[in-house]
Amino acid sequence: MVDIQNNVMMINIRSEAKVASIGQKMVLPQLPKGVTATLQSYKSVGTGIAKVDLNRVLPLSTSLNSNTNLRMHMTMANSPEEEIIDQEVSVKMDIDSE
Repeated sequence: MVDIQNNVMMINIRSEAKVASIGQKMVLPQLPKGVTATLQSYKSVGTGIAKVDLNRVLPLSTSLNSNTNLRMHMTMANSPEEEIIDQEVSVKMDIDSE
């Protein structure tokens, strides 16, 4: 909690997630038969702030920013070569309630 005044509380938000084990096989049912995917790295960090009126169910406002980085190797059926997929996703979200 950052501050509270007149039953309105400001709360800092932080989240972080990392892959527990490198080389983990991924289960992706949408891939064609014979294609395998192996997770090489995953890290996600998010921060934000929420303004909460303690007399209401929903927060008055919330602002969130998150950044996720993912790397996986894919092996195609009948091919020894690996495809490397790097993905970065950034999300900024602002929510206000009335």
